[in-house]
Amino acid sequence: MHFHIWDNGDESVGIHGNRAELDTDVDFLDGEDRQEYIESIKEALGAAFASIWDNGHVHVAADEELSVIDLD
Repeated sequence: MHFHIWDNGDESVGIHGNRAELDTDVDFLDGEDRQEYIESIKEALGAAFASIWDNGHVHVAADEELSVIDLD
């Protein structure tokens, strides 16, 4: 599964947004276990990149979620 991680930065003070991508295998799980694992991955990635970037709220989405969310 492909995850996109980003923050919006704050252009008003010259802080540009950050972006990263990560691939991980979740095919070994199915159903509810798979969804819980994906949610835990998203939470962990959000916390890790928030610490690394120290730049506000970090968004994390899988490929299929990007088509239904607002990236800003």
